[in-house]
Amino acid sequence: MPQQRETTTNNLSDIIQLIQIGHRSGTLSVERGEGNTFEEGMINFVNGQITDAQTGVQRGPTALGRLTSWTTCRFSFTVGGPSQSQGTGPTSPIGSRSGPPSAPGYPNTRGLPPTTNPSIPRTHVSPAGSAAVFRIPYRTQMDSNAFAYIDQLGMTREHRRLYMLIDGQRSVQDLINLMGRAPEKLLELLADLERTGLIRHR
Repeated sequence: MPQQRETTTNNLSDIIQLIQIGHRSGTLSVERGEGNTFEEGMINFVNGQITDAQTGVQRGPTALGRLTSWTTCRFSFTVGGPSQSQGTGPTSPIGSRSGPPSAPGYPNTRGLPPTTNPSIPRTHVSPAGSAAVFRIPYRTQMDSNAFAYIDQLGMTREHRRLYMLIDGQRSVQDLINLMGRAPEKLLELLADLERTGLIRHR
């Protein structure tokens, strides 16, 4: 089994949409389970467009549909254009394939199939964003001891700066804009702070 990826998410479709919003290019590698239940997959992006997806023996829209239904899993994102050797032909967005966007097995106009996660209301997922960017983190501690705790844990200046920007009013998208970081990197920082118990989301 390959080395485990350190960053986790409760909904892979949120990560996919954040990469699309950020117009990122690279490869999203994902895995879940252990032992006999272990699964892994990958999705290639070019300027936020999904150009290829694979999990197990499945590839293309079928693989993408399966991956976007994943909930708890581990992921990593490697920046850079995918190797042409990974594909079987010219690179083009999966969403450009023929057939109606709403047909089973085909993505919508943003290159993603409609969300199948019942925990996220459909009204929260739009072409302009996703449920993840609309979440609002808030501090669980409001005193200076929190900053001392951050230093004690050996967290970075980025963690400290992000914590200072969290005020219970700014959404994840607001924090992405203020920090000027890639969406997936900001999610990593937020996950670190949440694991310490210093922040929660609503």
